[in-house]
Amino acid sequence: MNMTKGYGLSVDDIGNSTPKELEPYEKAFTWQSRLKDKDMWQIGEYVNIAVTVAIDHAIHGNSAKSEYPKSPLLDEYYETVDLTDEEKEKRELAKMLHSEQLWQANDTLRGLPKASDNLKGATTE
Repeated sequence: MNMTKGYGLSVDDIGNSTPKELEPYEKAFTWQSRLKDKDMWQIGEYVNIAVTVAIDHAIHGNSAKSEYPKSPLLDEYYETVDLTDEEKEKRELAKMLHSEQLWQANDTLRGLPKASDNLKGATTE
């Protein structure tokens, strides 16, 4: 049985075991195979991103906007998987605030007035 390879079972252990006794090893083998398949799929995703970025930069040069991810794709998931809904909401709000601050800084660099300056003297009805 190939499914018991690597689990410390001898040929005698396998020969003297019932199918029911070997079932956990079969499940572990199936789980391990699925994990390996997912890993290979994820590698394909990274290769796809890398090729897309390379083509974009080859065609568009310095005006290319695509970037290879700065961190693994699942980092954000693993960082938030154990958070409560309130903690997730706070984190999302902090991201939105940071994005708004970057937007304002970019507008300032372009010489645009602050949004609050545009609201001065405005009335609400």
